[in-house]
Amino acid sequence: EAGPIAKLVPEILSAYSGTSVLICDEGSSDGTQKVARSFGKKVKLIDRSKEKVHGLCASVLDGIGACKTEFFVVMDGDLQHPPETIAQLHNSLVRGADVAIASRRNVLDGWPLHRRLISLGAEALGKLRLGTGQYWDVDILSGFFGMRAKEAAVLCGQNPNRFVGEGYKVLFDFLKLMPGARVASAPYDFGKRRSGKSKLAPRHMLLFIRSLLT
Repeated sequence: EAGPIAKLVPEILSAYSGTSVLICDEGSSDGTQKVARSFGKKVKLIDRSKEKVHGLCASVLDGIGACKTEFFVVMDGDLQHPPETIAQLHNSLVRGADVAIASRRNVLDGWPLHRRLISLGAEALGKLRLGTGQYWDVDILSGFFGMRAKEAAVLCGQNPNRFVGEGYKVLFDFLKLMPGARVASAPYDFGKRRSGKSKLAPRHMLLFIRSLLT
């Protein structure tokens, strides 16, 4: 995501003074690490190329472990997550929410039928697994969310086997451990990908099933 990150990080830093950015990279060859280092002290690169477990969830957990601020927001680097939504997530956390989730709207627009069925099926299974009505209007599979760093770190430390490191749905892994959590939702229009490409593969479906069962 070198190209998208080169655009995204300056947007975040200019919009939110005092913000720091953590970029987790697992040994990519597209120049992401070089781009990350070019931003200076406000951006920290976490090089996970030599870690035993590779995956989005594992990267996020490492980022949380390195977080030194009260709150954190997880977002993708492919420009599908609008930086302006960060403010809504932060404000919800300040007001007392345990989890602030950027919920996708119009997520299925333009997707082929098989992709729609996969998304709808995964969402239904996830909500059944959580077993509470509080999540029916929330995007439990969102990759764009915020929490308190200390609380998240405690959950990670106490439940290491409940997180599927190779998987993509780290928010869902957190929600499994947070019955009765105060959840805030910030809807945003999920548009077409501005850069990069989808990384969804059959193995990620199997990893989500594993997450359902842990």
